[in-house]
Amino acid sequence: MFKRALSCLTVLALLVASAVFARADDSVKFDELKACRKVFAYSGSSSAYFYGFYDKTVCSARVVPNASVKWAAVPGAVLAVCHDEENLCALYKTGYESYGAAVLNVNSGRLTCRDIVSGKSVMFSSVAYADGEVFLIIVENGVSYVSGFAENSTYTYRLDSDVRQLFVNDSRAYALTNDRRVYRLSKGGKSYCCQIPDDGKITDGGCGYVYTQGLTLVSLSGGAEYVGSKLALKLNGSTVKSDSDMLIAAAGGRYAALKKDCSCEIKDIAEKPEDSGSAQPGTLADIIICAQGMTVKELKDKYPGIVLRGKDNSELSSGKLRTGDWAVLNGKTGEIAVSGDIDGTSAVTNKDVRMLMKSMIDSVSLSGCERKAADMNADGAVDNRDLVLLARAAS
Repeated sequence: MFKRALSCLTVLALLVASAVFARADDSVKFDELKACRKVFAYSGSSSAYFYGFYDKTVCSARVVPNASVKWAAVPGAVLAVCHDEENLCALYKTGYESYGAAVLNVNSGRLTCRDIVSGKSVMFSSVAYADGEVFLIIVENGVSYVSGFAENSTYTYRLDSDVRQLFVNDSRAYALTNDRRVYRLSKGGKSYCCQIPDDGKITDGGCGYVYTQGLTLVSLSGGAEYVGSKLALKLNGSTVKSDSDMLIAAAGGRYAALKKDCSCEIKDIAEKPEDSGSAQPGTLADIIICAQGMTVKELKDKYPGIVLRGKDNSELSSGKLRTGDWAVLNGKTGEIAVSGDIDGTSAVTNKDVRMLMKSMIDSVSLSGCERKAADMNADGAVDNRDLVLLARAAS
């Protein structure tokens, strides 16, 4: 399984590590992150990171308990990355339907690469790594499931619904399905954890928590807390919020906020960063992503004081939500996007399928909320994978 390990030893010469030990009130800058296509945050029990990738390069910037940066070149174009307490894992492509995984230990600087799958269609949007096992979403005959690749074994995880996202939390691997259920995966075993209250992609919310696009912190052991800020995470029972454009990460009683110029303020959790922002209760997202079939009452229960209006500006008091409806709360307006309901009828039908097909050949242009409704696997792109999922939902 590790036949590429030897070839990867040659790229270790390209590995650069720098360390800057930071006190609680220090500010550091991670120029290495500037080239990344996208930067992510991981909050662990004792370590916190910002990390990303570009081309064939991965980069990890640790901010807690001290500041350090490591980056490495891998043998193929990087498609997705994840992080746990001490490893960055990257999914990379080596050829047509041929993929490998690279694991960078950010403490030792050791990089290990291996071939993991060939001849199968892989969903590029996410990868997970835990306890030596690499997890990928495989798509076959319009059905998506998870394959786990350990050193000497391969495991198959088929869940109750199609899998839309993989993620790592507290150094454990999880899968999110299209029916918004979360399962923990390990060595062929799966266990149900909780159900997410809204559709859309989820992000790290601290150990034992994820944060949803519906502005809710969800405990992986059950229970949810509406926070109403752009970003939020849990740390030792405290909720850390941000409404600015900064990523946040925390661990071990310390908090880090990453600015657009990749400078980072690292403070004790009791201190509030000057520009982190704090959301008023009930702040809306620009586009509110709702599950298919969600009702006006359910959204009003979630956002007390919200006013919902239809496309004709009439106030909504009952019935199912539709893509194109809109909401007002505390002076902010948000559009409604119902998963799969591209045409705004509240139902998912063949008309939505035809509308998506036309948009893919540029004969129809989708609005912002229509594109969100069409993004069935919530990976940020509207493509053939969404078309397959939408066709199944409409059948």
